[in-house]
Amino acid sequence: METIQQNRRIESIDLLRGIVIVIMTLDHVRDFFHADAYLFDPTDLSKTNPLLFLTRIITHYCAPIFIFLAGTSAYQVGQKKGLSELSNYLLKRGIWLIILELTVMNIAWFFNPNFGIISFQVIGAIGLSMVLLSAIVYLPMPWIIGGSLLMIFGHNLLDGVTIKEDNFLAFIWSLIHQQRMFNWIPDHVIYIGYPVVPWVV
Repeated sequence: METIQQNRRIESIDLLRGIVIVIMTLDHVRDFFHADAYLFDPTDLSKTNPLLFLTRIITHYCAPIFIFLAGTSAYQVGQKKGLSELSNYLLKRGIWLIILELTVMNIAWFFNPNFGIISFQVIGAIGLSMVLLSAIVYLPMPWIIGGSLLMIFGHNLLDGVTIKEDNFLAFIWSLIHQQRMFNWIPDHVIYIGYPVVPWVV
């Protein structure tokens, strides 16, 4: 009975995940099927309508909730299996999510198996956060809390720091904080849509 209890999923978490997926799907459908999807911002009050505005504005909560639930799941795994297994779980799950982002999700977004655009978005950010978290979990809790608070409240202080060069350092900074595109491969664009700070906290 104890084993069954430990292995039971928390239904409220799965329900919240499902609701977020439905909301996000609604917004992504708009990207592909709404006639004016790329002509104006749905949150532009001078051009939008109430239904379009609401279906777009609510999706701003989707990525933070996904990240929050990923952290919740990581905590549950750590409680059940211990620190070493948690770290291993986070590392493997994170790598798979990054691979999923760069392959399946890129084809799903752009319908182009030649990967003219290599896009790193929410799933990739969750994956990279998990990879980083697989090491962070070994830090003392006060360090983790302090680092998290620093990233949350100090995040905007980094907005003025930009690297305009098209080099590897700029790419690393883009993964950390600066949303941008890179043109390293002929006829291809690498797009970093979700830098990992502050998602990793």
